[in-house]
Amino acid sequence: DKGVEAVNNDQLDLTTLSVTASVSDGVNPKATDTDSLDVVRVNDAPTIDVTAVDSVTEDAVSTDTVVATLVVADT
Repeated sequence: DKGVEAVNNDQLDLTTLSVTASVSDGVNPKATDTDSLDVVRVNDAPTIDVTAVDSVTEDAVSTDTVVATLVVADT
């Protein structure tokens, strides 16, 4: 069920998330703590940025040459 609770019919319905962490040094009893996080939904518009080289020679061999970069973000 990890992550499944966040998606219900393609809608994000997660409002809180409980996180549990356990640590042990192998000698002493393990320590465990749980905390809850509030999830605040923010619908920012996605962005796209494309940068391309000025020219590419037709029928030329281009090995290991970056001709374009694409950065897409939806934060």
